This record gives sequence, structure tokens and C-alpha cells, in this order.
Amino acid sequence: MTRGSVADEEYGQLWRRLSEVARRVDEGTLPFDATMDALQALIESRFSLAASSLKVYPVTVYYGLSLADMIEAGHYDWVNGSITAEHFPIVGEGMVDLNINLLHFKRFIQSDEAIKEMDEMGLRPLTLPELLAFGAKFPDMQREFPIIAFGTVWQDRDGFRGVPALGEYDRGCNLGLVWFGYRWSGTYRFAAVRK
Repeated sequence: MTRGSVADEEYGQLWRRLSEVARRVDEGTLPFDATMDALQALIESRFSLAASSLKVYPVTVYYGLSLADMIEAGHYDWVNGSITAEHFPIVGEGMVDLNINLLHFKRFIQSDEAIKEMDEMGLRPLTLPELLAFGAKFPDMQREFPIIAFGTVWQDRDGFRGVPALGEYDRGCNLGLVWFGYRWSGTYRFAAVRK
């Protein structure tokens, strides 16, 4: 069974490999250079496994729609008042088909770190129009967990940097802005697409 970006079985395989490296270091049978090589291999295999086992959510983004129409298609119960066409101009043309992935890091993570890991997996964060297309096609996903799109960041005059987020509050589906500097817990999912 797959939860997030890596299947439980794959996590088990990584854990067993890491335990073997730790055992050999404790015994003194694995030199320092070999230890570093082994750890690098584990890191690379983690990204490889994560990228290869992502579930894909196909959507079509209609860039000819206004931001208001994109938002309306999602039938949100609440929308942050700062999500306006002035603050979030639509960039793109025509219709674009995308395969969206939801990354689940299963740990606390900073925004820059999450974006770096996406990049290392050959992914980029979703923009607001892409997130809205996802929300319209898969409206119940945000009831399971909050979904963040780092591809569009808006900064107000006080310096607050907000990123679009789909989530549920008091049984309603919401389109909000969350502080970019937030330390994200393992409950969040991060929307991304192949570069």
C-alpha cells in the first residue's frame, strides 16, 4: 500500500539498509569513506523510489478562465480575501494537461527544503491555477489533508509571504494562504509536477 510518495514496503527496505550500515559502522567493519558512500546511495535511492512511486492525478488547466472562474469551479466554502486577480495574475495560455503528484514527506520540513527535495526528484511546485484545477477535479482530497502549492508566492506590504493552500476547516473546503516560512508537519501534502 502506498501512502504519500513512498510505499511502506520501500520505507522498510530503506530502513533495513540503513540499519545494516549503522551495524557495520558500530562493528568497525565499514570505513568512514565507505560509510559516506553508503549514506549517499541511500539518499539517492530514497529520491529514486519516491519519484517512481508517486500517484498521478491528471488535470487540465484552462488558462483562458479568469481567476474568479477558476476559484468558482472548486466550490470552496471559504476563500482568503487576498487571493485576487491583482495579487495573483494568471500566467499561461490555452489548455494544458498535467499529471499532478502529492508529495508526503512524513516529517517536519521547511518550505525551502521541500522545494529542494522536489527539484532533486525532477519536480517543480504547482502554481495557483494548477492547484485550482486540481481542487476542482479532486474536491474531496483536501478533506483528507491540506495541500500546498509553492509555485506561486504572494507578499503583502507587511512582508507576509503566503502560498496557496487547499484544506478543510469546520467541515468546509477552503482556499487559503499559508505563511511560506511555516514549518510544515507530516500531515501536509505538497503539489508538484514533472519539470
